[in-house]
Amino acid sequence: MDRYSRRALLGSVPLAVGLAGCLGGGGGDDDETPEPTATTATETATPTPTAEPTTAAATTSGDDDNTVAVGPGGSLSFSPGNLAVPTGTTVTFEWDSGGHTATVDSQPEGANWGGVPSTQSAGFVHEFTFEVAGTYEYYCAPHRGAGMRGRVIVE
Repeated sequence: MDRYSRRALLGSVPLAVGLAGCLGGGGGDDDETPEPTATTATETATPTPTAEPTTAAATTSGDDDNTVAVGPGGSLSFSPGNLAVPTGTTVTFEWDSGGHTATVDSQPEGANWGGVPSTQSAGFVHEFTFEVAGTYEYYCAPHRGAGMRGRVIVE
């Protein structure tokens, strides 16, 4: 009986080794675990945000164009980030890509701009005449964490 047990044991060793080879061993380059190649949505869809839209290059005077592009080219930004206009100027907000808001963060006392608190599709247009001098700050609710903020400065 010892002989049968040893023979059964020795006969099962090649089978176990063969199965192990099918289950992931095998040699060569296949033994290495491939590096993950997928990136997260944050890495691919979010550009590097700026803390505040305060750079001089991002400020446009109201003398030229009083239009703010919302999500231009699919970006998570308002362009320009800062817009300086005289009192009584109508500013046009044009959605270049969808899924964005222009949610009011702060505005001068006595101002009544409601912004656009719900997400809109590309092609949506919102106009508002800024009658009260001061700084109006706004953001895109879905992309606030990515730094999508803007400012209208009424002088």
